[in-house]
Amino acid sequence: MPTSTEAVLPDKDTCLALYRQMLVIRRCEEQLARSYQAGLIPGACHTYVGEEAIATGVCAHLNDDDAVFSTHRGHGHALAKGVPPKELIAELFGKATGCSQGRGGSMHLFSPQVGMMGTSGIVGPCI
Repeated sequence: MPTSTEAVLPDKDTCLALYRQMLVIRRCEEQLARSYQAGLIPGACHTYVGEEAIATGVCAHLNDDDAVFSTHRGHGHALAKGVPPKELIAELFGKATGCSQGRGGSMHLFSPQVGMMGTSGIVGPCI
């Protein structure tokens, strides 16, 4: 058993899966930012660019039945917890096929099927 000073590194397949998840989050966020700047997304759009490793690493250690609550920058948490990218993107575009049926937008993502219990524009409740 390793001591607190010894690193336990994941295997190659795990590292690749984590990298791919971070890449999915980054690419989704970059596209959402472009769409928002073009005026295609109604309401606010607070991206998660630069924070991909946090959600990916944390959610990789959660069980399927663990719940996640996040702040107004919750896209990465939602994707890492298992919300399909198409559902997240549809949500921000206000489509009924979104994870919150197009009613939540960027700051109110909700997908209980994967344990994403909500995001909030008010930071305090998420701590």
